[in-house]
Amino acid sequence: MSVEDRVIKVVAEEMCLPLSKVTPGSRFQEDLGMDSLDGAECRIWLEEEFSVEIPDETAERLLTVQNVVEFIELEIKKQAELMKA
Repeated sequence: MSVEDRVIKVVAEEMCLPLSKVTPGSRFQEDLGMDSLDGAECRIWLEEEFSVEIPDETAERLLTVQNVVEFIELEIKKQAELMKA
């Protein structure tokens, strides 16, 4: 399962939304109806799912599902490079 598929699945499950409602272009607040508490909880779910840390200042800039996918893919790549070193 791709990072994108996993992010969509986590967001949909935790927000009790149908998978079809969550797309890469979905904006968390405007399209998915997340408030700040939902956003904080979603961040925790994603950190646990992918074993990454999403700093506060970064989380504020992650406005769409695609933004999160790209961030997580970068973090996974960084972790893999560290393991090689």
